[in-house]
Amino acid sequence: TVVIALALYNVVFYLSSYFIRFPVVYAKSWRAADGNVSRFIRDHQSDYEKIIIDRNAGLVYTSILFYSVFPPREFQQSVRRLPDDSEGFSDVSSFGKFEIRDIREDDFRQKRTLIITTPDKKTVFALPTRTFTYPQRPVVLSVKEKIINYPVQEEAYVVITTD
Repeated sequence: TVVIALALYNVVFYLSSYFIRFPVVYAKSWRAADGNVSRFIRDHQSDYEKIIIDRNAGLVYTSILFYSVFPPREFQQSVRRLPDDSEGFSDVSSFGKFEIRDIREDDFRQKRTLIITTPDKKTVFALPTRTFTYPQRPVVLSVKEKIINYPVQEEAYVVITTD
C-alpha cells in the first residue's frame, strides 16, 4: 500500500504540475501567447499591406506558420533569409507580407501596416490596437506576518496598426 500510495501521489503531482502549474508559471518559456497573436494576425492580415514583427519581441515565425496555417508552398516561394550565422543557421527576414526586423520610427508612419512588438515599445506615434498577455499567475508575499496574495498578468505582445 505504501508503494501504491507513493505511485499515486507521483502521478497526481505530475499531472497537476503539467496541466495546471507549468502552463501558468512557465508561460513565457512555453510561448503561451504565440498562438493567440498568430490567430489574430491570420484573421486580420487581409486588412494590411505589410506586417512587421519586431525581432526583439521574440515571436517566432514558425508559430505564425503553424497557428495561422500558412501555405507551405507560399512560404517556400517567398521566404528571404539572413546570412548564415557561425553555426550555419540562417534567420528568416521576410515571407509573404511579413517582415521580421527591428522596428524603426518611420514604420509608424507607413500606411496599412500591422506592427507586433513588445510592451516597452509603446510609442507616442501610435496607440496599441490590442495587447496579448500571458496567463494570470498568483504571487504570494509575506508582509509583517500577513500573507498578501495578488494576481500578476504580464503583457506578451502589443499590436499596433497604422492607418
